[in-house]
Parts: sequence; structure tokens; C-alpha cells
Amino acid sequence: GKSCNVSDRPLCCDEIPNSTCTGYSCPSGYTLIADADTATCADYICTDSDRGTCCEQTCVDYNCPAGYELKSNPGTVYCQASSCTASDNSTCCDEIPDATCTGYNCPDGYALTANADTTTCADYICTQVDNMTCCDQTCGGYACPSGYSLKSNPSSFSCSTSSCAGSDISNCCDEIPNATCTGYSCPDGYGLTANADTTTCADYMCTDVDNMTCCDKTCADYGCPTGYQLEANPSSLNCAGDSCAASDSSTCCYEIPDAMCTNHTCPDGYTLKGDAAATNCADYVCTSVDTTTCCDQTCSSYSCPSGYELKSNPSSFSCAGSSCTASDSSNCCDEIPDATCTGYSCPDGYTLTANADTTTCADYVCTDVDNTTCCDKTCTDYAC
Repeated sequence: GKSCNVSDRPLCCDEIPNSTCTGYSCPSGYTLIADADTATCADYICTDSDRGTCCEQTCVDYNCPAGYELKSNPGTVYCQASSCTASDNSTCCDEIPDATCTGYNCPDGYALTANADTTTCADYICTQVDNMTCCDQTCGGYACPSGYSLKSNPSSFSCSTSSCAGSDISNCCDEIPNATCTGYSCPDGYGLTANADTTTCADYMCTDVDNMTCCDKTCADYGCPTGYQLEANPSSLNCAGDSCAASDSSTCCYEIPDAMCTNHTCPDGYTLKGDAAATNCADYVCTSVDTTTCCDQTCSSYSCPSGYELKSNPSSFSCAGSSCTASDSSNCCDEIPDATCTGYSCPDGYTLTANADTTTCADYVCTDVDNTTCCDKTCTDYAC
């Protein structure tokens, strides 16, 4: 006819074929199906209604159930249909293995078990129910028996199980070594033995039973033999054992040196020798037997020979030995000077010479032989 109408479409037009999915833009979380180049949309252009035809959902946004986690690179893994469902769990997820105890935080008083890296918790994360599995009780609160003490830094040592028991003594405790005698207090009259620092008591602490081991008797009550006396500060000196014996004399006592004559008391008529300070008595005390050694006889009772008289204060002069002899005259006596005529009695008819006071007789006393020396004849019988 002269004009076209709808009925003429087949004559005038070719139908546009349905578009393939190749140019379709899948929304986030989806990707084109593998055969997008042959799959066609519902019309000659693809629209949102074609998503189910052209796209398949990846596992990126899949919510794995508890105990599972998305596979590595989930954007390359696809669900079984155009939308993911619970049935895609095995497609999108891997089961999370049970966690090891390594990262578990044990409560106070507990520490990870020694094989925590190979011990697994009850689930993929560790919780409080895994305490007994992952943790051992530490030694921090362990009560060691008598004779033992907790190891240094006990919190870093663990019992063999989740609760400490008596069998954990070797894990938690060190045996206390036997104490040395150094700190032992000896009873009165005793002092520590010389090797107290290397001598051990019967147990980890010293008690009264260790007295004989740790202590020696001191010299405080030691009876020194005659001629000996206790050393200075005898309480600081020990006998050779827990009781003193005669053999301890050399330890406890010293020999008293012979006394000096200066300590000797001379009997009456005697006086100390001049060298008394350097002369010793026969023993540690001076006795009467030392008189001859220490004393000289004084001149008090010395009998001077004719013409001599005792020195003034004769007790202050000594003979040359313990007994005076004739040879001590020079020590004890002074020679009497010749007498002057002054005291001479002239016989009748005679009178003292004018210089009688300077004229001496022949000896220390004037006698008849001195008559001619001391006297002049008077004029009484002179015949004028």
C-alpha cells in the first residue's frame, strides 16, 4: 500500500537477538558465569533481571558457621547456585582446627603445660573449660615438707598436673642442706669449734643435739698446774674437745715467768741487791730461799775494826754479799781520824799546848804516849 503499518514489521525490520551475558556487570559479591559468552539475557539488552542468568555468587560474603572460616581467597570460589545458601558451607568454608594451648591465658597460680604447643583445646578457640587441659598449677603456693624449701622463683616451676600433690616435691622444692655450725649458739662455757664453717649439724638447722659437734669446752674454768696461769680472755680459747683435759694446758695456760727480785721482801738487816730489777727468783714467786740471791746484808750490825766506825745510817749501806765479812770494812766503815789534843788530859804539872786544837794525837784517841805532843810543862815547880 501507500503507507506502512505494524503489520509491515517483518518486511521492514530484523529482530535484534538477545544479548549475551558477556557485557553484563555483576554486582559486588558476584562474578560472571563461566559461559557468559554463550548465555543470553532475556532481551537484546541485559538488565538487573538477568543477574540470576549471567552471574553466580562468590563466597566473599558467605557467613561460615561457628567453627568454620572462609577458604583462602574466597572471591575465586563460587556457590552452587546464583545465590549462596547454607548448603554451600563445604564449598566456601574450611573447618577451623581445634586451637592449641599455646595462646591460652592460664589463671593466677597456673602456667601453661610443658607441651602446650601440641595440646589442643576442646574447640577452635580455648576457653575456661580448657584450664585443666592447658594449665598446670605452679609451685607458688606449694607447701614444702620439713627440710625442704621452695625453689627460687617458684612461680616459674609447675606441678605435674593441674593440681599440686605431695609427689610434686621434686618439682617445687630443693632439699635444704645440713646447716653449718657457724650460726649455732653454744651454751655457757663452750665456744664454736675452730672449723665451725665446714662442720655440719645433723639437720638443716642446728639444735641442742649438735652441741658436741659444734662446740668445744672453753678454757674459762680450766685449772692450770702450779707455775702456770690462764691465758688472757680464756673464754675465747677452746680445749681440744667437748671437755678439757690435762693435755689442754698448752692451749689454756702460759708458764708464769720467774719473779724478779724486786718482788722479794728482804728480812730485817738485809736490803735488795742493786741489780734486783734484773735478777730472777728461783720460781714464779719469791720465797725465803731467794734471800741470798736477791738480798745483801746491810752494815747495821757490822763490827768495824779498831780505828774505824760505822758509816752514818749504816742500814743504807750493804755488804758485798748475803753475809757481811771482814772484807766489807770499806763498805760499812769510815776510818776514825787521829784525835786532836783538845780533849787530852795532861798529867799534873802539865797543861795543853797552845795549839792543842790543831795538834793531833798518834791515833784516833789520845793516850799517855801523846803527853809530850799535847802538853807543855807548867811553871809550878820551876825554881826561879
